[in-house]
Amino acid sequence: MKRSSLAGAVILMGLLMTGTLATAGTTTTGTTSPFVLVCGTNGQDVISKYLSNPKQGLSLNVRGTCYETNLMITTPFVTLDGADLRDDGRGVASIISTGTNVAALGIRGAAGVMIRNLTVTVSPNAPDDDAISVYESASARIEHVTTAGGSVGIAVSRNAYGRIIGCTITSNNVGINVYEGDVARIGFTSGASGVAGNTISGNPGTGILVQKGSEAFIVGNSIQNNGMPTAPANGITVMNGSTIHAAANTIDGNSAVGISVFQGSGAQLGGSGTSVFDQPNTGTNGRVGVYCAIGGWVAGRVGGLTGTDGATSIDLGCVTNLLPPPPAP
Repeated sequence: MKRSSLAGAVILMGLLMTGTLATAGTTTTGTTSPFVLVCGTNGQDVISKYLSNPKQGLSLNVRGTCYETNLMITTPFVTLDGADLRDDGRGVASIISTGTNVAALGIRGAAGVMIRNLTVTVSPNAPDDDAISVYESASARIEHVTTAGGSVGIAVSRNAYGRIIGCTITSNNVGINVYEGDVARIGFTSGASGVAGNTISGNPGTGILVQKGSEAFIVGNSIQNNGMPTAPANGITVMNGSTIHAAANTIDGNSAVGISVFQGSGAQLGGSGTSVFDQPNTGTNGRVGVYCAIGGWVAGRVGGLTGTDGATSIDLGCVTNLLPPPPAP
């Protein structure tokens, strides 16, 4: 066999093992094996071209740096994976937005979407845009993704559902924003196991914001160093009739309060059992560990969550059902 033929056979075998190599302009039809899509050499909006008319269940494996004007997923059960399937240490793919007034990566109304192993960065020209937005009854699992530069790192809104697992969310204005009747699982999948915490740190605003009738399960995360001395912000803020279940998180170094609950909202902080969902939160923050006011409620145990002004600040109008601390050894 000639050397050129041998090389071609090797390349073909590699593609059969890792997926189908796609080139710009090819129409995708959906497959059980991922299409391998190489960005950086095929111009602008390479991923968007493949998502313009995909079939349900399309799986794309992305490589390189992808510049996208308006990357939007509206078809159910699409997977976008930036891991290099060659497993040779070349790292994950990047998506950089070049548009304005849109999220760098939007998921609208589509169920069962999977986003994983990507870095998503908002254009410096559009600091008011979100990095990833899941909205309008969409559901998505976002796993091992890094977001930066957005108004919000990951937004879940308008009756949507999001699982956020093993992500790094930094240098956005707000880390995660869950609002308008949504449910989010932040740091674990489901059941009594499967904890895969996120790192939510270095955001000038709140680390996690849950508001407007939403619910979030926040377990096993590192929520640290959010806010600035000149503009204090909380690790977690719960407001406008929302509820959180927070356990086993490290909530530390945030410039204002660790967990702030108000405006008819509530927070269950661990519990009396022994599972990970019963474990207390820990960390020292700029003011207090837990603040509650204006018709809010807090239950569970404060644990090691505190601040420079003490563990709690409970105003009139807040209902508490906090467990006593365990006896000293």
